[in-house]
Amino acid sequence: MPTCNSCGRTWSWKEAMKSSFSLDPAMKCPKCGKRQHLTKKSRKRMIWFNWLVLIPLALNIFLDLSVFFVLFLMLVLFAVSISLMPFHMELTEEEEPLW
Repeated sequence: MPTCNSCGRTWSWKEAMKSSFSLDPAMKCPKCGKRQHLTKKSRKRMIWFNWLVLIPLALNIFLDLSVFFVLFLMLVLFAVSISLMPFHMELTEEEEPLW
């Protein structure tokens, strides 16, 4: 779970999910209100979670699965990846360039 670098408070799963769906790239700490950013390492991990959802499309090339099964599998992987994202968030006070 993400931990604020200013006050040291560990965010709850709900707080992390709520702040991650904001359009602002900085997240405000629920306790002290300081702006926190995802680390470069954490953002790269999030990219891999997004690619995880596309695995059923690659499997469909080799296994000839039905469209409904592929869509169902993609939906399940999407739900799993979204629910696991807060556990892999790391925060920093400075915004780091991705590359």
